[in-house]
Amino acid sequence: MIKIPTIVDESCCVGCGACVDVCPEDVYELIDDIAKTVNKDNCTDCGLCIDECPSECIDFE
Repeated sequence: MIKIPTIVDESCCVGCGACVDVCPEDVYELIDDIAKTVNKDNCTDCGLCIDECPSECIDFE
């Protein structure tokens, strides 16, 4: 089973946009200064978002 990192813990997200900027598949968007998963099915499990999140707010589903 592939673990797809599409869950953003909104309580710790600082709205930096790192996940939005680094994701090659446009999985995330900043909405009201919080990262939200908007295209979960596009995720290719590359892990770039997890590596770049300074608050460690992205986790596996």
